[in-house]
Amino acid sequence: MNKKHTLRRAVLTVLTLLWMLLIFMMSGADQDESNAQSGRICTILCETFVEGFEELSPREQQAIEEALAFPVRKGAHLTEYTVLGMLLAATAAAYAFNHASVPFLIGAAYAVSDEIHQLYVPGRAGQFRDVLIDSAGVLIGICIYRAAARRRRVQASRAAWPKTGDKGVQ
Repeated sequence: MNKKHTLRRAVLTVLTLLWMLLIFMMSGADQDESNAQSGRICTILCETFVEGFEELSPREQQAIEEALAFPVRKGAHLTEYTVLGMLLAATAAAYAFNHASVPFLIGAAYAVSDEIHQLYVPGRAGQFRDVLIDSAGVLIGICIYRAAARRRRVQASRAAWPKTGDKGVQ
């Protein structure tokens, strides 16, 4: 194994573990902190995409933000675990585990452990629905990684083919 391959393994492993740590830290936020994070995102989305949002009454603004809170929270779950799925798939490939089951099982197990962790955080609850959303995110991330890897392989093989009219092609 060459140094480049060893470095790739190390970098991907560290990035994956750091992403898992970030997820753990975000899950460790208590209810008030978690709601504040979601609230800030909802406000930004409303100010960006809801025409005339600033002219609405505070009550109307709050109603719109509250309606967005659930999809924003679940979208955050899906997104953070999609990134985890891509990182797990890349790391598994660097270690020559080319079957999607390895990164999926690791990601799904981490989703379960994340929800168990939330049982011990004030105001938070472990939710089976979140395990399903997180696992779906892992699967989406694996699919994105594998599609990108397949595309890179196809492009590399096409680049290696001799062009018609090249010397040596008859």
